Formats: sequence, structure tokens, C-alpha cells
Amino acid sequence: MKINNILLLCFFLLLLWTSCEDSGDKYYLLGLEESDLIVTTDKVVLTQDNSSDIVLSLAWTKGTLSVSNNKVSAPDVYDTSLEISSTKEFSSLVEVRGESLSIAFTGKELNAIAKELGVIPDVATPIYFRLKGSIGNNIPAVYSVIKEVSLVSYEIDMSRGLILDKEMNDTGLFLFSENEDGIYRGFMGATAWANFYMQEGNGTTWGNDGVDGDAFLLSSEDDPEKRWNLWFPSVGGSYYVTVDTQKKLWSALNLPEINIAGDLSAQMEFDRSSNSWSYSFTADEAKEITVSLSGVGKLFDYSTGDQDENLAISTPFGFQKEDNELIFAEEPSNFTLAIPEVGEWTLILDLSNPLELTCSLVAGTIEPEVVNSEVYLPGIDDLLIGGWKFESKLSLFNEDDLSYAGVVNVDSEFGYGIYLEKDNWDDFYKLDSGDQLDGKLLKGAEDNIPAPAKGTYFINVSLKSLKYSVLALTEKVYVSGLNDSWDFNTTLEKTQNDGIYSGVISITKPSEYGFQIHIDDSWNNYFGGVEGKLYYTGDNLKEDQTLDLGEYILTVDFISESYEITAITK
Repeated sequence: MKINNILLLCFFLLLLWTSCEDSGDKYYLLGLEESDLIVTTDKVVLTQDNSSDIVLSLAWTKGTLSVSNNKVSAPDVYDTSLEISSTKEFSSLVEVRGESLSIAFTGKELNAIAKELGVIPDVATPIYFRLKGSIGNNIPAVYSVIKEVSLVSYEIDMSRGLILDKEMNDTGLFLFSENEDGIYRGFMGATAWANFYMQEGNGTTWGNDGVDGDAFLLSSEDDPEKRWNLWFPSVGGSYYVTVDTQKKLWSALNLPEINIAGDLSAQMEFDRSSNSWSYSFTADEAKEITVSLSGVGKLFDYSTGDQDENLAISTPFGFQKEDNELIFAEEPSNFTLAIPEVGEWTLILDLSNPLELTCSLVAGTIEPEVVNSEVYLPGIDDLLIGGWKFESKLSLFNEDDLSYAGVVNVDSEFGYGIYLEKDNWDDFYKLDSGDQLDGKLLKGAEDNIPAPAKGTYFINVSLKSLKYSVLALTEKVYVSGLNDSWDFNTTLEKTQNDGIYSGVISITKPSEYGFQIHIDDSWNNYFGGVEGKLYYTGDNLKEDQTLDLGEYILTVDFISESYEITAITK
């Protein structure tokens, strides 16, 4: 039943007053009595499965401030809040501000309140709710009738900070808080400028402070204008990450290399997909070896910012063995490993689980998995080029998600497939379910992906989440960020050539962050670039920081992934 219906059926206004003298007028507080607080249920059982669902709603009427003299208007200063306690006396409580006449709690939110109240998990416990109404510190507050709800909560694990992607989907990665004190640590493999959020066990989600805007400053605001995603610096690779929610700061220690010393002397290779380092070698006898692992990292934090690698703080690091546990530390220690027989071996430093770092020997040689930089779309343009050929392609832009994107000309008779290598007809993805604009992929499927009508389209696919989406290009695209103006007022118009747009841009001052080319006004689909090459979601174009002030012709070719800036001569 909707909250509004409950209010219409159940709420009636009774008088409850409190007054004060001010120049002979009396003020009355109206609106809080037995029937003005409604709860949707008196029993709630919380589980991980319903943590994102609305499990409890409350609604009430608005208290009003009335003046006995009808010639005087009362100011609308009445303040209402909801108090929640585990005792009828409300000796300890959680107060929630109500900006409307109702409030709804998800399982995660209610579970976090139960933890703050000291409720024992998995035990049915009475929780009490009441409204508090007030108009000032000098006037006693009034309260509604108390409503009781039987609540079964679940254990909140504050030892793990879950890593979410930019759409706030769980990535399966986490950082670890050993003391459950809001300080989380762990290793992450990242591309340059990769972004993420971190979510605590109580549901609090941390991103970057969007008000200040400085890198490495945390915010847990729900407003997307006040909380952006967190982002890594311009250097990709292996990072040791610390998120300190107490100080509202985080840091990223880049590990550019890890050196092996002792019975082996070498430099390890990093594999970002597995978040591990490795070194392969040939053993000429069975024996025990002693090694140490160390390096010098580059620390990026609030003091350094994210822009200049040269400002990063040089930070020595090493790995130590303590009680058979591998520990990340400031200095290395020696530890031994047993080679059981002659042959090829690989030393692997696995950093993927912050609860259990491991360094071990594995038989054989391990080569890092190769990720293709492009995928091909035979069939997407067969009516244009005369058959299924490997000409139209998409470029890799997110290695973690195996995501590819690009703009192609479409004129297809039978649909198309997504092929991993040029001229390789054996490895491909086709339709699992969906239509011309979006759907799901399946490796080796029989059905072709249905193609949209003839035209120029932006196509985005993820071979990890097995999804595709298709967006038609329109008559114009947008330039945002020029002259530090982040809007869609500057446009480029479609030319006679498919996928090519051109227009006049005016540079009145160098932009602080560079500028982007957007194919629509959603903020999601943009291209950056450098030295004439366009990249989907790449670093911003920064030619305006070196060009003279004035007017220029900007031409972008989305199909060839290139751009050109030409001065207008007068």
C-alpha cells in the first residue's frame, strides 16, 4: 500500500500544544498524537538478500506552528525528526532527520542503525520509533506515540571495504581493516586514471569529495554533485591502497618494480588481471633457496595530488615473513623456498587477497594472459564493402572489464559477430539475447547480433560482463572543458563524410584539465586524445594549453579515431 494512501486513510489531526509568550501572542505546536505515526509492519527480519530492498516505511502528518492572533502569520520553522532506540526510555538513540512526511529504510540502512544501537545480530529485538517535534531550544520538544517493531538484524562485517566500479557494481575485490576501525588496506591493479568507490559493511559508500575536488580527499555524501568516484593517478600498475575513513583521506603507493635478491637476482613482472608478480627461471638442481623481495614505490596522496609523477613521494618497501605470514613492510626480510626438482619454475607473489599474501613456487613457465587491443565486427558493413570482412573494429578501453568501443558505419544484411583476432573465424561472440540496441553476448553462439538500420553508430561491448550497447550518432557532437567551461554549448557539426565532425572552437584561456569530445550530452560517452589520436574515455585533450589564444577549426574522425586542430587565418 502506498504511503499516501495510508496517510489519507489513517491520519487525523488532533491538538497537542505547547506555548510561549512573545508580545502578547501565544504560539501553539500542533500535529503529534497517537494516530500521526504509521509503520508498515511490526516485524522485520534482515538478511544479506534483502539488504537493498525497502523493508520498513514510516509516515506522519506535518506539525504546525499556530499563532492565537489570526492577524499574525506564523513562521514555518517547525522541525521534525525520527528517533530510534532499543529502549522504551530512549536512553540511547539514533536520530534521523525527516525532510518529508515519510521515510523508508533499506535492509542495509536499518541493519546499520541496529549495529549502532548495540542490537545483537540474529536475535529478535524490539526497536522503538517516535517522532520528535520542536521549534526552538527554548521551547520543550513534543513527541508522538511510540511504535514498536520486532527486528532481527545480521552481523555487519566492518573488516572489508568492498571495491565498486564507477557504476557502483561490486567488483569482487576488497580492502581489509584489521581492527575494524575504518582504515582499509590492500593491493590493487589499476590502469591510469582508473576509478572506483569503496563501500563499508554498514553500507557507507566512499568516493572523492566533489565540493573541494582535490584528489585523495574522501566523501560519503549521497549527492553525486558532492561525491565523485575515487581515481588513480596517471600511472598504471600495481598499487598498495590505504583508505582512512577516520581522516577522510586515502593514498595510493605505486609499486613500479619488485626486485628479487638472494639466491635469485631478477626483476619480477606484474600481471594486473591476477594482481600478482612473477619470475620464471630454470632450476638445475633440487634445493632450498633464500630470497628477499623489495623495491622503491611512488606514494600519491593528498599532499602530492595525482597529476605529476615527479611529485610522488619516494617510499621504500619490502615483504617480510612473520609466523609463516607474508607481511608488507618498509624493509624486506629473507625467507626460504624449496625447489623439489630440476626444471622450469615460476616464483609468484600473489597480492590478490589482502587477508593472505603469498609467495610460492609453481612448476612450469607462466606467461601473462594477452589481451587483444582490438576486436572486429564482420557482417556489420557487408552491404558497404561486399561481404564479411575484418575491416570495422572496436578498440580496447578497459582491460579489467575487457571492454571495447568505437564508431562504425553500419549497413548489414544478416547481422554481425564480434571476433577476437583478424582473420580468425574460430574465436567470436554472438547473440545470447537482445535487439539492435542492447543485449547479452555468448561466446560461440549461433545467432548473429541484429544490426540497426543503415547509419553511423557508437558500439560498446564488454567481453567480461557479456553485454553490448549501440547508440546512433546525431547531427552534432559536443566539446566540453574548453576555457574551463564544462557544458555542452560548443558543438561540432556532422560533415558529408560519415563519422567526421567539424566546427569552430574559441580558446580564450588555457583549460586547467583539458577538454573532451562527447558524442551525446549524457556525460558518459566521451573521447579524449593526444597527438592527433582519439581514445574513448582517454585522457583529456590538452592542446589548448600550448596553442595561442584565438579561433581554430577542430575536426574529429571517430571511425579512424583521430582529430586535427587548425588555426583560422584572417
